[in-house]
Parts: sequence; structure tokens; C-alpha cells
Amino acid sequence: MEIQRRLTKGKKTEENKEKVFVRLMLQGKVSNAMRWIGSQATSVLDVTPYVVKTLQEKHPPPAPVGKGSLLLGAKQNVEDVIYENIDGDLIELCARKMSGSAGPSGLDADGWKRILCSKQFSSKSKQLAENIAAMARKLCTKNVIPEHLEAYTACRLIPLDKKPGVRPVGIGEVLRRIIGKAISRVLQSDMVGATAPIQVCAGLPGGVEAAVHGLRRIFNDDETEAIILVDADNAFNRLNRTAALHNIQFICPEIATYLINTYRNPARLFISNSDKELLSEEGVTQGDNCAMGKYSCSLMPLVQTVAQSTSDASKVKQVWYEDDAAGGGKLDEVLRWWENRASVWLLSQASQNMAHC
Repeated sequence: MEIQRRLTKGKKTEENKEKVFVRLMLQGKVSNAMRWIGSQATSVLDVTPYVVKTLQEKHPPPAPVGKGSLLLGAKQNVEDVIYENIDGDLIELCARKMSGSAGPSGLDADGWKRILCSKQFSSKSKQLAENIAAMARKLCTKNVIPEHLEAYTACRLIPLDKKPGVRPVGIGEVLRRIIGKAISRVLQSDMVGATAPIQVCAGLPGGVEAAVHGLRRIFNDDETEAIILVDADNAFNRLNRTAALHNIQFICPEIATYLINTYRNPARLFISNSDKELLSEEGVTQGDNCAMGKYSCSLMPLVQTVAQSTSDASKVKQVWYEDDAAGGGKLDEVLRWWENRASVWLLSQASQNMAHC
């Protein structure tokens, strides 16, 4: 039996490939199933010194806050009553729609579904859902001691083969993903109102499709002479966290307290299949489904400054989705939009390394 186990380990035969695909589809894990058979199929890298070094480079230490990158003014008062919609029923609904692997605790989405949604535990499931909802409301309204959330914010870090390179994938605790999904549902209109229509990744329905159609319309405009596409290198891990948490209190105060509670301290990242550990000290933490809202809101000062920095640059029509930006217009206007010193300086605060094609 041991010989057979060693002979078959890791072999991706066509029969086994089909069985895994069917199993993933029956579990409702469509994205995983497509990755298993498609061109995006990948594998986990062995934790070598090179892989650890690459992961460390992709999780940089905190950078100083640039002068002028902090918003000033009066902060808006947020009434706690808006979070009352986060209740046990919403937690159960979010748990039912949850899928994916486990965080450091080892309890995956199916385990949480069984605990929160099955009738096996009678009224205990309902009580637990209500307690989780109370925890979510507290995280949205009160400042919590960061050390108390250390286990809540921790993630498993998996190095995937990027072919070539290393792609770090963080898997957060399912409890955090359930709470994050519930909060995002309740505050979706607030985040969309703070970022749309230029930044379309913060919960706007069909956001990526809107970005594609918007850019296509810009490209087909008779007055458009040039299109510039901008992509940030490792942007999610390089966004200045201190500036982001400060500015989000002015941009979308409804979600600010929750993000401050979960990002005030570095998150622990446990590298899978090893005893090594890293810290997520900048940017957003993978495995957090509120990360997209945080990132998009944090980029709004950058988006607005790029648009308003000069009269020519303001004529450039922009589309943003996550860390990908596109601008179109007259050739000289697009050039000024890119070269403007204030824009480049602010871009360096957001990603420190921008590349365009």
C-alpha cells in the first residue's frame, strides 16, 4: 500500500483530473474547477529559501507617510443604527454562500456551514449566528484592542507557481470572511457612493464589465488619439496603510472603524507546509473580503488628484478597476496626465512602482 501511495502521489491522470473536476463542480466550487482543468491551473511551490525571500519582498515593511497625502477636515458622524441590519439571519445567509479553504484554525467554509446552517445543533446555531452578528456590530462601532484580534486577522500564505515567479495567495479565517461579507452587504451603497463611477471595484454590480464598456467607448470616441493602460506592481501589498486608514475616515466613514480595528496591527501570515511566518504590515491582507472596499476607497484621493492636477489632464477620461487604470484623450493631454509631477508623486505613495504599456 505504501508503494502504491508513493507511485500515485501527485500524478494528474486524465481520469483523476475528471474526478476532481466533477467533485469541485458538485461542491459548487466552479472557479476552482475551472482552474483545475484550464490554462490557469497551477501548483503550490515548495518552500525554498528563494520562495521565502520572494514572499518577504512582496510583503514590505511600513513606509513613511508622504507629506500632503493625508486628507484634512471635519470627520462625518456615523450613527450606530445603520449596523442593526447585521443580524443572525444575515450571518446565516452569508455562511450559506461561503466557500473555500480554511484559515490557520483549520475550519473551512463547509464546517462553518454545518455549524451555522444545519439543524443538527438546534437553537445553538441561531445563538451563535446572533453572537457573531453582535461581534460584527461591535467591530463596526467600537475601537477594539488590536491584540485581541490577532487570531481573527491571521492568514495562511500559500506560494503558487506563477510560471514564472511566485504568486502569494492568502487564505483568511472563514469567520472573518463571513463577517466581512455581511458588513459589505450592509455598507455596499456607501462604498459605491464613495468610489463610483470612476473606481468600479467596490461593490458596483457588473463593475468589471462597466470598466470594459467604458474604456471601449473612450477608445471609439472620435476625439481619442491615445489610450494609456497603467498597472501597479504588487499594489495591494504596497498601499501605505497608515495613510489609507486615516483617509478612509473622510472618504467612507461608515466602514472606517471596522477597517481600523482589523488593520491597525500587522496580520500574521503562516506559510503553508513550513514553520515560517511573515507579517502583513502594508496594503491590504489577502483573505479579507473587505479588502477591495478598503483599497478602492484608499485610492480615491489619488484618482481625484490625477484628474484635477492640470487643466489638460482633467480632460483625460479615466477608468479604474482595482489597481488597473486607463486614460484616453488627446495625445498631449494623456502625456501630461502621466507626466504631471503631483500625479507621479501620489502614484509612488500608492504603489511605489508603476508600469505602463
